[in-house]
Amino acid sequence: MTNVDTKSKKGMPKYLHIYEDIHRQIQNGTLKPGDRLPSFSELRTSYDAMPATVDRTYARLERENLVVREARRGVFVAPRELAQTGTIGLLLRSVYRTPPHDSAYVQHVLDGILEASRELEMKITLIEDNCNVHYHQVDGILLCCDKWEAYAMGIPEQLPQVILFQHTNDITSVTADDFGGARMATSHLIAQGHRRIACLMEENLDIPIQRRAGYHAALLDAGIEALPQWMRLTEKTSPSKSLYYLEWGRQQMRAWLNEGWLDLQCTAIVAQNDLSAIGIVQVLQEAGIDVPGKVSVIGFDGTPICDVTSPRLTSIQVPLFDIGKEAVKVLCDQIKNGPQTPREISLPVKLRAGDSVAQIELKGE
Repeated sequence: MTNVDTKSKKGMPKYLHIYEDIHRQIQNGTLKPGDRLPSFSELRTSYDAMPATVDRTYARLERENLVVREARRGVFVAPRELAQTGTIGLLLRSVYRTPPHDSAYVQHVLDGILEASRELEMKITLIEDNCNVHYHQVDGILLCCDKWEAYAMGIPEQLPQVILFQHTNDITSVTADDFGGARMATSHLIAQGHRRIACLMEENLDIPIQRRAGYHAALLDAGIEALPQWMRLTEKTSPSKSLYYLEWGRQQMRAWLNEGWLDLQCTAIVAQNDLSAIGIVQVLQEAGIDVPGKVSVIGFDGTPICDVTSPRLTSIQVPLFDIGKEAVKVLCDQIKNGPQTPREISLPVKLRAGDSVAQIELKGE
């Protein structure tokens, strides 16, 4: 065992120096279940600690089920099942904790997380950006954020993790079928007679990439060549303003109108999400363009916000509650049974009918 740098934690009681050092080594895998810890005399020598200090350290570790003492044999790192705290950490991307996001979206996910945690008798603790929770206080972490944000938080690789809404190969993920959903949305428009279908997406983010691929697949299935000018692709939008996707949709549609939208003769738009779709509808209506009479608009997410717009928004409904619930179950399975090969669990989506899509007469190009 490496001695802790006591100078870096000036003023901290010595037993906490030892306690945190052992915690860190258990957490990062240096000390594994069943490993023997240094004896009392070895710790006293390494840390220049009194017997009572060492005893207090091991007593706290024992109370937290991180170590077990065996008579005449020593102190050992506890087996996995004893070391568990019964708590899951939830790392929420800052955008999900603030007003800019559709609150119903977040609430459905949280409801699923909470129901599964109750069923499995696990506690949920929120991990803030300032990392107010030590990772040794949780058995695993749900990542409701970009994986790069999670890495920046310094989460130990050995800690069981499940990420929500991200398609990734290195962490087990629970997602919606974004590709299939966008394919479904575009196919629905095609079935209503639309042949010139536009889309508004952010360009380089994981979920929009999946949805854009589904949009292209549906057009290809129908023998329709997507013209580049039908796609308006932007940089990642900023979450600095209230309802920022709503404002992003408005800004992009205004710019599109000024840059020759009417010349495209598109009769429908697939939007990245519901808020951006609502922004598109509002700007089209302000410009005197009837929705859905002249342009049909379809969103993605399918939260109750779709029903408070005029017209009611047609959308692809994401199983937000089920994603939250499934993520907890998968994480608890990792906690119980140990590391597993990362996999992607994609849950099905469905069409949420509204009034923002109209049927048009089939016309030749």
